Amino acid sequence: MSTSKSSSASNASVNNSLKSYKSYRNASSVDYRYGNMKCKCDIVSPLQEAWKETTQDPDPMKKCNFFLWADPPYTDRAREVIHGLKEKLKMKDVEVQKLKEELSFVERKMLVIDEERVTIKKKMDEAAAMVKEKAHLRTKKMLCFIILVCCVLILFK
Repeated sequence: MSTSKSSSASNASVNNSLKSYKSYRNASSVDYRYGNMKCKCDIVSPLQEAWKETTQDPDPMKKCNFFLWADPPYTDRAREVIHGLKEKLKMKDVEVQKLKEELSFVERKMLVIDEERVTIKKKMDEAAAMVKEKAHLRTKKMLCFIILVCCVLILFK
C-alpha cells in the first residue's frame, strides 16, 4: 500500500512539474522546439546538455545573459535513476579500463611467446639440418669404408 502512495505522490510531483513547465512555456515568447530557441537578441541559442546533479543553471550566453532550460525539471526519482545509471557507467568505464590493461598485458605476453616460438622453430630447423648432415656424413663414411674394404681386397688378392 505504501508503494501506491509513493507512486501516486511521485506522479503528482511529475504532473505538477509538467504543469508549471507548460504554463511557463506558454507565458514566454520563446520558440521551444529543440534547436530553435532564440535569445532576447533573436539569436538561435545553442542547445546544451547538463548532466550535473546540481540544479544550478549553466553559464548563459555572453551577449544578453539568456538562459532557459529546454526540458522540464526532473523528478526526484528520475534524478535517482540517472545518478544510479551514471554510477553504473563509471563502474563499467573502470572495468573497461582494467580489461584494456589486461588485454595489453596479454598482447605483450603473446608477443614474447611468439618470439620464443620463432626461436624454437629456428633451433628445430637447425637440428633438422644437423640430422640431415649427420645422415649425409654417415653415408659418406660408409662409402669410404666400402671403398677401403674394396681396396684392401684388391691389394691382398
